[in-house]
Amino acid sequence: MRHNLKELTVLVVAGLLVLATGTAVAQETTGALAGSVSDEYGTPIAGATIQAEGAYGRITSVTDETGQYRFPRLTPGAYTVTAQLEGYAESSAEVRVALGEAVTVDFALSSATFEQEVTVYSDTVAIDFTESATASSIREWEIEYLPRGRDFTDVVTFAAGATYDTQAGGISIDGASGLENRYVIDGIDTTDPQDGLSSVPMRAEFMEEVQVKSAGYMAEYGGSTGGVINAVTRSGRNTWHGGLLLDYENMDWNGSARPELEYAPCPQCNLDDGAEAVTYDNDTETRLDPGFFIGGPILRDYLWFFGSYQPGIRNTERTVQWASFDPDTYEQDFQVDYATFNLTANIASSVLLKAGASISPSSTDGLLPNRDGQSDLP
Repeated sequence: MRHNLKELTVLVVAGLLVLATGTAVAQETTGALAGSVSDEYGTPIAGATIQAEGAYGRITSVTDETGQYRFPRLTPGAYTVTAQLEGYAESSAEVRVALGEAVTVDFALSSATFEQEVTVYSDTVAIDFTESATASSIREWEIEYLPRGRDFTDVVTFAAGATYDTQAGGISIDGASGLENRYVIDGIDTTDPQDGLSSVPMRAEFMEEVQVKSAGYMAEYGGSTGGVINAVTRSGRNTWHGGLLLDYENMDWNGSARPELEYAPCPQCNLDDGAEAVTYDNDTETRLDPGFFIGGPILRDYLWFFGSYQPGIRNTERTVQWASFDPDTYEQDFQVDYATFNLTANIASSVLLKAGASISPSSTDGLLPNRDGQSDLP
């Protein structure tokens, strides 16, 4: 068994990420919601109760003397926001909170002598004047349907200004080099200090949202002169959800092998000084990625869990025609174990806690010689 340190990458988020009204002990992992409440004449209403209810529970706030309210830390997702005060008709709005963005919802309550409910649907895209960052978000339902590879970084190129360029060294955001980006998972910096690339491979299916910041982001992301790829893993919800995952890949489904210009012996002159176009046989390779995910409430509205596991199992067989020996077949087995688990808690409608771990260790068993048959085992 051979373990490659470059391939063996583990991210463990140990401890608690505490998100309170004015404190964050990690990078940006939430969104925000704010607004005002007034009567039909525009007079601010103090003491109105505001409830934000979504798949991750219910959080309550009260307007201040100027009629303002604020939820500084909300898990990204869809919410129903309700404003109510005795003597006024209840009003509600359907909004979506995105990672790192602040959504503004203002309410105008009308006086009511009878029970009445007014529902406001937010159909327009609101401009967040509180943030200067230029960012795009790819959410869970988009990740599920977009054509992509296995890793969460494969969806980054769907963001405006992002492209994959081998000459730029990977993902180029707004023309910057791929080595100038910064990668963050659940508030933990996972950028490789040597090459500036993502050091933690993680399945895209595990992600709640992948945000791409291209300009104007906060100083906490210092050290990046390109873009910031900020990803948040999925969490449990008030409803149970789960599923089975399966990816299968077979080299036989690919096209025929292409000729390669390789150093080869010169049969006419009996000297090893020639070069010719050679077509090597394709490797016999299969990869199977079975897996599952499950999440739900431990204590509804207060405590949730989410877990997912999906190994990648690859087998490769390569037949090599050696210059001085009969052909021989070599086999290599590779396995990577993607897994994530977290607990999310909502305490007293004011403190959001998340503790979790994400790992992706890999191992390789067996060596494959070069395809040209002119060199030894690596």
